[in-house]
Amino acid sequence: MNDEAVRRLRPGRIAALLLSLVLAAFWIYAFFIADTNKRNLIGDKSWPEYAETICAKAEQERFKLADFSRIEGTPEELTKRAGLVEKATDGLDEMIEELELRTPSDENGRNVVRLWLAEYMTYLEDRREYIAELRAGNNVTFSETAIEGVPISERLLTFANENNMKSCAPPTDVAG
Repeated sequence: MNDEAVRRLRPGRIAALLLSLVLAAFWIYAFFIADTNKRNLIGDKSWPEYAETICAKAEQERFKLADFSRIEGTPEELTKRAGLVEKATDGLDEMIEELELRTPSDENGRNVVRLWLAEYMTYLEDRREYIAELRAGNNVTFSETAIEGVPISERLLTFANENNMKSCAPPTDVAG
């Protein structure tokens, strides 16, 4: 090898070449090979429309309950807050019951909706525990179940967003 050939093969150039190849392989994989199908997608496109109608109605009912007054933590205020959260949670419970009346026509849709509704019920249980704490006079922060380290509300939100059911996202009325 002559001196010029050795100069061209410097470690920096080799590293830059390897990095370029790795990046090119990554983008080829991402655009042409990787499975980009969302596992949460409901194939029956009429079901998300059905769900959105039900959820939007429930969301409007929750908006009517909005109370933006500051809570200092007195027993009366905590009891009032518990009552409002309970009414909102009851509305969510009714929403879930109505959503359970109809299932998607596709198998994946039936499976993912069943799991989503089960997680929503867990979220409602978390809300009911929060209500009990407020009624007991404890001014605590809402605590929710985490699945695989992810807050359940985030999982519910992701599912709702992926299926264009924005009104079906869990409310943030009890968020800390």
